[in-house]
Amino acid sequence: PREAVVPVTAPMGSTLAVSDDYVRQLEEFIAPHADQLEALVANVGSRRGSGSSRAGGTTSNLSYLVLNFPSWEHWKRLPSVVLAELRAKLDGVAGAEVKMSRQSHGPPTGPPVNIELSGEKLDVMKAISGEIKARIAGLPGLVDVGDDFDRSRPELKVDIDREKVARLGLRTADVALTIRTAFNGRKVSAYRDGRDEYDIVVRLDERFRRSPTDLENLFVLTPLGSTVPLSEVAEVSSGPSLGSIRHIGLDRVMTISGSAEGVPGPVLLRQVRERLADLELPAGYTLRFTGENTNRRETQDFLQRSFVIALVLIYVVLVAQFNSMLLPLVIMASVMLSLMGVFLGLTLHDRPFGIIMTGIGTISLAGVVVNNAIVMIDYIGRLRRRGFPRELAIVTAGMVRLRPVLRPPCVPGPAVEVAARRSGSAHRAFRSRSRSAVPRSPPRPRSALSVASAFPEAPAGARPGAFPGRAPPRSGPACPDAAPRARPGFPAAT
Repeated sequence: PREAVVPVTAPMGSTLAVSDDYVRQLEEFIAPHADQLEALVANVGSRRGSGSSRAGGTTSNLSYLVLNFPSWEHWKRLPSVVLAELRAKLDGVAGAEVKMSRQSHGPPTGPPVNIELSGEKLDVMKAISGEIKARIAGLPGLVDVGDDFDRSRPELKVDIDREKVARLGLRTADVALTIRTAFNGRKVSAYRDGRDEYDIVVRLDERFRRSPTDLENLFVLTPLGSTVPLSEVAEVSSGPSLGSIRHIGLDRVMTISGSAEGVPGPVLLRQVRERLADLELPAGYTLRFTGENTNRRETQDFLQRSFVIALVLIYVVLVAQFNSMLLPLVIMASVMLSLMGVFLGLTLHDRPFGIIMTGIGTISLAGVVVNNAIVMIDYIGRLRRRGFPRELAIVTAGMVRLRPVLRPPCVPGPAVEVAARRSGSAHRAFRSRSRSAVPRSPPRPRSALSVASAFPEAPAGARPGAFPGRAPPRSGPACPDAAPRARPGFPAAT
């Protein structure tokens, strides 16, 4: 891959300084591999691709690093090997969640292993999630296994005694408003200075809102004009809270996900299914495999239908062109042989086999391969009609058609470079030739002797001009047996 991303998630509520310490620790791990990277970019206090805030909250605990690799001709080691070594080091980071993801090609998809657990009670779902992670842990190629159940966010919970509040003539909303005004502030008026307007916010001084004890000592004003401490009408407790609760289709959902490293996603997903085949779930709780599996299944069905339809249409056109049922099958077989080049190219460039991008490229390649095969089969037929044996016609057609097949992908790059370097001299030479206008002598016709010397195995009765790849001249003394032909609508030549 040309790029890899390392997301870093510190505990909820961490400051930028704490997140920066984690990022600097990761940079020390990556430093020994700096000569194998093109660039290393670190971002502290933000997430990649979706802004700097999440649901109105802060992202000071989120950071990420981007590792850019050079192009393949400048590789010192394979990027996959470098990432595998870095992943082993990143597992030693304590106190933060560190993952690593490669650059993905094509449209965005979910992780290779994405299990959605739906149910009602979060505690039960947490227990099921732990069992699932314990079962799939240790699978070869499965990395970054985790869930989105976050209970690391600390909170202060105020449990109001409704009966005591009612006896004092208060409402629950009155107590909540008092707490919010004291700690969060409340706009009571505005100050206007010319065109500028400033809000006037009332809240407790910072000295009286530093600890949970200050919250318990907060006084609430009753309708009778007396005050009571909050600890008399409510119970203040502290503990972890949920960072978020996800719902899909009105059901609570917890997601267990994992990434693939060195193993194709479909193979890894099949192994996960086998591990979870005998998992017993309580009533009302279900598992569903989504993510890359859903997108891959939809795309794979579409590409399979497209590939079959393309092959059928190509076969029908070839049958109509060659008036044969066998020759189109030979041409279609070349499409399957071209897949060897696809796999070889992916292996050399260290690229995964993507269903979308590789599938579309393979379908496009089928059209090019079929075109070359059609020209070659037609040329073999022409040689056979000229008297060449079957084996000799096949070998000759392969020799002649090899250069046109290799020339389009190989020649443009060097040709453009040479043309760019010699554009000035070529332009001057062209102008001098245009001024001279020296007539050229006609090319000498090839005789039967030249055909035999150039191709010793040609048939004894080969006509002049029957050399492979050259059409016989239409008229002239070098080809006395060529009869003049008339174009439709014109008189015959005399």
